[in-house]
Amino acid sequence: MPFLDARRIPDGATLETDVCIVGAGAAGCTLARELAGQDFKVFLIESGGIRYDGRIQALAKGELASDFGFPLDDTRVRGFGGTTAIWMGACRPLDAYDFEPHDWVPYSGWPFGRSELDPYYARAQVVCQIGPPTYELQDWEEPDAQELPLDPQCIDTQLFQISPPTRFARAYREAIFSAPNITTLLHANVLEIDTTDNTRVATSVRIATFNRTRFRVGARLFVLAVGGVEAPRLLLASNRRNPAGLGQEHDLVGRFFMDHPRLESAVLHLNDAPTRMRLYRVHASHRVAPPTAIEGFLSIASEALARERMVRCAFQVPPHWRSYPEFHSNGVMALRQIAWAIRAGHVPYRWPHRVRTALAGARAVALTALRRLGEGHMSRADFVLTACGEQAPNPASRVVLAETRDYFGAPQPRLDWQLSEIDLRSIRRANEILASAVKAAGIGCVTSLIDSNGKSRNLRGGFHHMGTTRMHRDPRQGVVDPDCRVHGMANLFIAGSATFPTGGYANPTLTIVALALRLADHIRDQLRNGPPPVNVC
Repeated sequence: MPFLDARRIPDGATLETDVCIVGAGAAGCTLARELAGQDFKVFLIESGGIRYDGRIQALAKGELASDFGFPLDDTRVRGFGGTTAIWMGACRPLDAYDFEPHDWVPYSGWPFGRSELDPYYARAQVVCQIGPPTYELQDWEEPDAQELPLDPQCIDTQLFQISPPTRFARAYREAIFSAPNITTLLHANVLEIDTTDNTRVATSVRIATFNRTRFRVGARLFVLAVGGVEAPRLLLASNRRNPAGLGQEHDLVGRFFMDHPRLESAVLHLNDAPTRMRLYRVHASHRVAPPTAIEGFLSIASEALARERMVRCAFQVPPHWRSYPEFHSNGVMALRQIAWAIRAGHVPYRWPHRVRTALAGARAVALTALRRLGEGHMSRADFVLTACGEQAPNPASRVVLAETRDYFGAPQPRLDWQLSEIDLRSIRRANEILASAVKAAGIGCVTSLIDSNGKSRNLRGGFHHMGTTRMHRDPRQGVVDPDCRVHGMANLFIAGSATFPTGGYANPTLTIVALALRLADHIRDQLRNGPPPVNVC
């Protein structure tokens, strides 16, 4: 059925459904589509609406424990479709290697192997509107797009497929709104989760609106599909029965926050660049029909990772105009955020502030624009490489509740993003491995842009919030079990990258969708067969 506006629900009301999904981003929309047409009722609850609302977006604000980090409200979008409104479209599944434990990386390893997700990755390719589920180089190479001749024991060229990108609000709104068993509830801000006295069963979610009304939605089964910052915040804020919150028997909720560290780490100098680099730039491959956009990365091979006891790292070859420091300035970032909002069809969040920031950075904006206009006329043989790293699981890197409160009086999140020594060492060593491989191949040389500590003034995140409700079979080592059910609770699940035990180096959206498809299958089975016993260890 079409959506309901939560602002019109009477104050104090209680609505009932079978499945309650909180969050209508990539994970939530995928779950809803998969559950459409079933013989049970589904509520899809979203804080925002179809159109952008600055007041609602402000609810995504939070605190940072240090200057190292990023404004939380700039990296997630509240509204139907979620952050897919500004998604850049990069898709690649995690490799089999990423699911395996490695003795030099504490807390590494998933509770299942890559083969468990393979059928769901194939389905996720369709959801994300990309090509066939193959990432083997031989399936995509063309005469004018060949890999660099580097030692495969050191450097492995790996491909990404690039989605249009899929805007889930546009692509899947009709399918969700027309499903007779799905009710989409917009402008509904979930404040906390109610449970039974022993906190083993979730009973309802408490909702508030900007019309000053409050009500509840009760359900047989609940799914939090709200992202890697909001999911732990909601669990921690649901503390009426237990002051520590839900899922907190072992103090793991909010810990292990991961992102993908990124920085301009090196310059690749090639002897004949114009004939070598097309594979490593976004381009349409005609090896499949219809043509699919792909992009090659220079990844450190798994053999080298084991030999050097590193975490994953790969190098992107961005267009020249994106490799200058000005591209990462506040002024250019503000202008990009304005452009993202306009493309998504809404007024930019805090637009007066962003316009002022862009104007204050007019020099950087102008230089970036001129470089972009001139990109097609360049034949430079030098390429500034962006290192895209994995972050090792680190329990000290975490999301907690802040003292500050939002409009509804709910505690805001506080992010303390911390990298480990292995994260920075791996990026530095990756530079050295690539330099040796390029020199050995006789095709050029590599110059490092980072210091001996692996640091750079351009070190930043990919805005991929992962790990804060990590998956593990043992409740002493994870918040959710392999089915994404919160340990110790019968009917509360979490969908999204918050459940990732490790994150590899690839962008997480394709894996988020694959896990949501898998969870949808599990939910159908559970509603038919009943919940499994609750593990109370």
